[in-house]
Amino acid sequence: MPHASLKDQAYTHLKQSILDGTYPDGALLTERTLSEALAMSRTPIRAAVDRLEQEGYLHCAPNRGITVQEITLRQAKDFFDFRIALECHAVRQLAGMHLPVGDRECIDANLAAQADCVRDNELIAFTRHDSAFHRLLVGLYGNQEMIRTMDRLQDMLFRSALTVLRRDPGRIIASQEDHAAIWDAVVRQDADKAAALVRAHLDYGMSILIR
Repeated sequence: MPHASLKDQAYTHLKQSILDGTYPDGALLTERTLSEALAMSRTPIRAAVDRLEQEGYLHCAPNRGITVQEITLRQAKDFFDFRIALECHAVRQLAGMHLPVGDRECIDANLAAQADCVRDNELIAFTRHDSAFHRLLVGLYGNQEMIRTMDRLQDMLFRSALTVLRRDPGRIIASQEDHAAIWDAVVRQDADKAAALVRAHLDYGMSILIR
């Protein structure tokens, strides 16, 4: 397998640093400091920055440097409104389905991993399992268009979830408990409760992002 080009390496590193908060919202960056941090020339750095600006992660202004774009109020509302519609529908349908043992074990393993992260207060690892949990719920329902949509949302899902946890550190416990309760309602085929729990869970996340 060929090695990734320097510009692709720079892009991957910078994007991950934005997603995990190494470069937090509003952080001011420069090509020089990024070049030094990644031990690369400015050419691949500039290409990566241009790509991330096009994707909405960075903003470049003459004489003002490079700024990490914050999640705007409008973006947060639109993102969570869409997720509420999609995920509430998914769990309603999922609650009426026969779930194979392997599918249940997959979710159970994810919830156990979340619990381990809560115990160790590992916010980034927890956020990865958090994002995977929501993706798994939609994946088990099996609607391919919804699965593709959730796949496209994974970066935003991770970034928004980690932002919520950092603004409200105690939320990690409640979030894991919410996930367990949602799954319990699905397993018990209580579609109304599962959907209500998903909505409350996502409403809370949105309230933290827009406050």
